[in-house]
Amino acid sequence: MKPWAYLLALLCAAPLAQAADGMLDVHGELVMSACGLDPNSQRLEVGLGLVSSQMFKRIGDRSQPVPFNIRLTECSIDTLTTVAVRFSGAPDQENRALMAITGSAEGVGIRLQSPTGSDIVLGEYSPLVNLTNGSNSLRFNAMYESTRGPTAQGQPGGIQPGSANGLAQFDLRYM
Repeated sequence: MKPWAYLLALLCAAPLAQAADGMLDVHGELVMSACGLDPNSQRLEVGLGLVSSQMFKRIGDRSQPVPFNIRLTECSIDTLTTVAVRFSGAPDQENRALMAITGSAEGVGIRLQSPTGSDIVLGEYSPLVNLTNGSNSLRFNAMYESTRGPTAQGQPGGIQPGSANGLAQFDLRYM
C-alpha cells in the first residue's frame, strides 16, 4: 500500500475511534458551622392538640405552649459560640409575626417562642443562645394565637373552628 493511501485510510478511520465527550458537574458548599444538625431535627412535627375555640376571647389570646427541640450535635465552640434560629414561611394575614395556618379554621395563627421564652417574629432571628461543646438542645414553643375577637353566632369573622396546621423552614446562624 502506498504511504499516502495508508495515511488517507487512517485519517478517515480516526473519527470512528473517538469516544463521546461528557461533563462532570460537581456541587457542594463548605460552610462555617459550629455544630451539626441532628438528623431527627431536620423535619420536626409539633402537635398542638385539640384546642377549644372558646378559649380565644380577645385578639392575642394564646393556647398552651407546646415545646419542641432542635438538637445540635458535635458542637465546637472554638470560634463560634452562639446560635440564633430563624423560622420562615407564609405569615398570617392579620398578624405577620405569626405563621399562617392552612385548613378550615380561621382567626388564629401559630406563635413561636425562643428558648428564652420571648416571642419570635416570623422571618427574624431568635435571640442568641450560648452553645457548649458537644450536643446542644434548643427548646422552642409553639401555640395558637388569636388574630380576631369573637363575633356573634352565625356572623362572619371571629374564631372559626377547624383544622389549623402550619409549615415553616428554619435556618441557623452561628456567631
